[in-house]
Amino acid sequence: MDEAPEAGVPTYDTRPGYSPTNPQFPWGPFRHTALDLPATGDKGPAYEASWWRNGWGNDVFPRFDLYRATGSNPPFALGLIYTVDRSPDTQIDASNPAAYYQLGATLGNDQRMPPLFLDIRGIQMSQPVTLAPGATKPFEGRWYLHYRWYDWERHGAVTINIPFGVDVTPPSAVATLVAVPHKGFTGPIGKDGWSAARRADVQWADIEYDTLSGTVMYEVTVNGGVHPSSIFHLDHVHTNLTIENDVLMPGRNKIEVRAIDRANNKSDPSVTYFNSDPDTPTISVTAPLAGALVPARSTFSVVASDAAGIRDVKFKIDGELVHTDISAPYSAQLDLSRFANGTRVFSATVTDMLGRQVTTTRSFVLDKTFPVISNLTFGPTPFFPIIRDGNRDNMTVRCTISERAAVQLVVYNANGTIRATRSGNFAPGAVAIAWNGRGNGAADAPVPGRYTFRLRVQDPAGNVTWGPVRTVVIQNFELVRVGPNAVRSVPR
Repeated sequence: MDEAPEAGVPTYDTRPGYSPTNPQFPWGPFRHTALDLPATGDKGPAYEASWWRNGWGNDVFPRFDLYRATGSNPPFALGLIYTVDRSPDTQIDASNPAAYYQLGATLGNDQRMPPLFLDIRGIQMSQPVTLAPGATKPFEGRWYLHYRWYDWERHGAVTINIPFGVDVTPPSAVATLVAVPHKGFTGPIGKDGWSAARRADVQWADIEYDTLSGTVMYEVTVNGGVHPSSIFHLDHVHTNLTIENDVLMPGRNKIEVRAIDRANNKSDPSVTYFNSDPDTPTISVTAPLAGALVPARSTFSVVASDAAGIRDVKFKIDGELVHTDISAPYSAQLDLSRFANGTRVFSATVTDMLGRQVTTTRSFVLDKTFPVISNLTFGPTPFFPIIRDGNRDNMTVRCTISERAAVQLVVYNANGTIRATRSGNFAPGAVAIAWNGRGNGAADAPVPGRYTFRLRVQDPAGNVTWGPVRTVVIQNFELVRVGPNAVRSVPR
């Protein structure tokens, strides 16, 4: 009966103002303090934690700190005899102390006994198995500790009865939880309950959620943080809590409410959301640049922001919807082949969660015309770049292009990998690009073999035309005729 609690089972002082774990709930799961006053045996105010806690706890090992006022009867107490049952009026029979549990110790100067721990589950095993209203365990419900002091000669004349309760069953979940704009808000309410309100009224049914120990108060959590207000159960039709803008954030706020009973059990959370969008969105174009030449397929991008979130961003060309984006980054490669060449207008419209819209525009020049390559020639082949003696040292590609463009000669190895590139910017008309047989590195010397090449022509708008594939040969020697029927190999 008087053994210590299981390891890890906490006990707390229930005296007003004492808070070992949470200042919002000054009286923890269980701990009772009783006073034995002279003559009346009155337990005194320190035993009752508060009107709403009323001696309830959720610890099956309640702790009692018992002490005596100076002048109490008997004057020199050595201990006490006690019993625990569910009757409020049980009297200790001093003539039969062996029938009761005993806790003996010499009281200190402060007249305190060592802590008394009760094993309620063990006690219940000797009691009738009944469930109190609202209980889920047989050991739950109201209990009473009855005790008398004793000394060497006699027992105290007064039986002291201390009621307490054990409740480990959480309350049921809070009903009809809603969050609406504060009553002073006069703005519109948009889709899915979005508004520009920065204050919310949170309401729920203030009814009894725990029929065992009773509902005491409610805990409100906003976006994972416990709200500092203490909301007590007062049997209203509904309870209202106004949440200010220093707690609410722009966007979707998650609000949870838990009922708390007298034993400090918490219900599962009831959840609602409050959608606040107090600001106007912003948007700006990042691509293309103003007045830029744009090919038939090009990337269009914007940057959009809103503290509460963005519902969508719509892209239009000359007023025609071409793309809708619902998440960042707001960018898309658009096919503009159905639009005519010339100056076009790109517009982007952002819509925030409340439905506000902001539009930005940018003009660009659409150029769908691909450059034309004509009159392609090249030579010599083979050529001899290994020993540069002025004889066929380079191979030159020549052509005509239809418009101003960047021209690149791309040379490939036999396995298809790139061997070398040579580039230049040219006006409409004749083009000539030479290759000296080397790769792209300064130390990448010519190597005899067969190579293929192509021309890549890109106009200012980004339209690209590739020329046909041609073949060229590098040799390290030249056959020179030395007679009507004779040749000689000359190193190059």
